[in-house]
Amino acid sequence: MTIIGITSNVCASACWEDGVVKVGFQAFIPWIQVSLLAPDRQIGTWPLLGAEETRNPGCVQDRSWVYEIIKEHILAELKIQAPRLLEVDADMLAAHELAVKAHEPVFVPASLMMDDRGWSIMNQLQGVMAMSGQINFSLQYPGTIKAWHRHLNQADFWMCLHGHIKIGVYREDDEIAWQIVVGEKRPGVMVIPPELWHGAATVGNENAGLLYYVTQQYNPDQPDEQRMPFNKVAGFAWQVQHR
Repeated sequence: MTIIGITSNVCASACWEDGVVKVGFQAFIPWIQVSLLAPDRQIGTWPLLGAEETRNPGCVQDRSWVYEIIKEHILAELKIQAPRLLEVDADMLAAHELAVKAHEPVFVPASLMMDDRGWSIMNQLQGVMAMSGQINFSLQYPGTIKAWHRHLNQADFWMCLHGHIKIGVYREDDEIAWQIVVGEKRPGVMVIPPELWHGAATVGNENAGLLYYVTQQYNPDQPDEQRMPFNKVAGFAWQVQHR
C-alpha cells in the first residue's frame, strides 16, 4: 500500500516498508491532501490541513502530524488477530469443516509425548487425508519468508516439526489477518481453508521444518495457486517486532 501526498507540486510521499511508515519531504508544504491507495483501487482520501492552516502555512511548524495521521490510517486498514484455537488434539475433520464454514484459519494444538528417549507427536490428520491429497515437507533457512500465496480449491494443513515459523493468513475481502508462531515449543496443526492468502517466515536462527498436507495433488499443467509479494499486505510485519 502506498500513500502519496498531492500538492500543487509533489512535496511529500510516504510508504509502508518492513512494518514501518516512512515519510519523505522534498519541500515545505503549505497544503497537502493524502490519498490511500491499494492495488487496483483507491480506498479513500483525507484532507490533513484545515482551511485556516491552508491560508496561513506559517502556522504549520511540526510535520510529525503527517506521520501520525498516515500511520493511523494505515494501521486501521488491517486487523491482525490470533487464529481460532481448538482443544488439544481436537477432531481434525471437524476443524477443517469449521475453517471452511467460517472462512478463517483454525489451529489445533497437538499433545507431545516425551520420555528419556525423546519426544513424539502421534495420530495427526486423521479423517482428512485422502487419495486426492498430497503430503509435503519443506525446510526453511533462517531469515526466509515464503509469502503470499493462496488456492481457490485446496485446503492446507501445516505442522512445524523442527524449529519455529510465524504463520500469516490474510482475508482480502475484509482486510483481516491472522498470525501465530508455531513449532517445537507450540506443536499443532494450522488449518487454512481455500481462498485465503497465507505464508510463513522462519523464526530464530535455526532451520524450520514444515510438514504439510494439501487436499489436492499438485497439477503442474493447471496449478491451483496464486501469488503476490511478501510485503504486499500493508501492516503485516514478518520480521520481529521489538517492544
